[in-house]
Amino acid sequence: MKYEFTDDDLKNGINEVYFDEDELLLKGEYIEKREDFYVLVGTCIVENETYHNFEVGFNTVSPLTDITAKNLMLSEWEYYEYLFETL
Repeated sequence: MKYEFTDDDLKNGINEVYFDEDELLLKGEYIEKREDFYVLVGTCIVENETYHNFEVGFNTVSPLTDITAKNLMLSEWEYYEYLFETL
């Protein structure tokens, strides 16, 4: 399942998350459900470098009844991890 951000979400920065410990800004393009977790996919900016198709896996502390990209971003995350493909 794929959850898209609305134009209002994008305008209000709902799709953006900053990870302080890594000084990393992720501008999400969409969220998708994979197995038992969610994946925020977007553009990452770290140390003035831009990386496309960056993925962060996460799960929410509590299950959501109305699942939207906005509600997932505004919920408390139980954990998150950067996802990398190995060649």
